[in-house]
Amino acid sequence: MAIRLDLVVNDCPELLNITLTPGNVDNRKPVLELVFCLTGKLFGDFGYICGKTQ
Repeated sequence: MAIRLDLVVNDCPELLNITLTPGNVDNRKPVLELVFCLTGKLFGDFGYICGKTQ
């Protein structure tokens, strides 16, 4: 079983949050949990902000 590591870092670069998810979970699923208490701008690739997957 594959496990994916998701990280949130700032521009310093300091580690702000981390999650481990199974490889078969949608990439967008852990994003809200990762950034819940953060403020400012959030940047990601199109796969994280797109409403539909292909």
